[in-house]
Amino acid sequence: MKPVVDRLEIALNPEIPVLRLNLRSELGRKYARLYGVQTVPTFVVLNPTGTVVGRFHLDVPRADEVVLLTSGP
Repeated sequence: MKPVVDRLEIALNPEIPVLRLNLRSELGRKYARLYGVQTVPTFVVLNPTGTVVGRFHLDVPRADEVVLLTSGP
């Protein structure tokens, strides 16, 4: 999984940051609760204002999908 996420991060950088959180850490658990993450991996896509515009469970989104979601109206 890590190599796939690495490629996504490279494809999106620097326009769209990718934040990886460890659910075993306090910070990771905090954000998992905040965004309702129940399975790993889960990708939560936020637009520039912080609104959730996409959610991917057990699958890594393609870079073009993330760009499309974050550039919407």
